[in-house]
Amino acid sequence: EWGLSNAIQLVEAKSPDNSPDSFVTAAHGAEGVVVEYMEVTEDVMTRLDTVKVVSVQAIGHSNIDVAAASRRGICVTNAPGFCS
Repeated sequence: EWGLSNAIQLVEAKSPDNSPDSFVTAAHGAEGVVVEYMEVTEDVMTRLDTVKVVSVQAIGHSNIDVAAASRRGICVTNAPGFCS
């Protein structure tokens, strides 16, 4: 039986000015984030130290520093069938 410790909580946390600082504030404490255009740089990952997965709701992943994510053990995913 699944308890609350295994539950997933989805929270829409929009960054009002689409800045890295607003994004980090909005996503603070998250274990995973889904982004579209937000640049997830090494600095952002360092500041979001609880994140384990970054998912891009698009075909590519050019807005994610994949090398930095790999060094931190963060999984990066995308949606290869998006818009098809």
